Amino acid sequence: MLLDINNTTIFYEKSGTGSPLLLLHGNGGDHFMFDCLTSKLKEYFTVYGVDSRNHGQSAKTEVIPMKPWLRIFIIL
Repeated sequence: MLLDINNTTIFYEKSGTGSPLLLLHGNGGDHFMFDCLTSKLKEYFTVYGVDSRNHGQSAKTEVIPMKPWLRIFIIL
């Protein structure tokens, strides 16, 4: 499924029933990395597997500079 967030198309898959459970991958991944886990969890939850922007089937956007992200980690 596709969802528009701030003018960026985000891809996600939804499966199962129950309380919502959102699965988010790290850099370089996509929603497929959770396939084995999703097949088990969907018996108990509504599982959302999301592709972050610039990953998987989500929209490809401008590259985000690393410096602002690094400042966040330094502050934390």
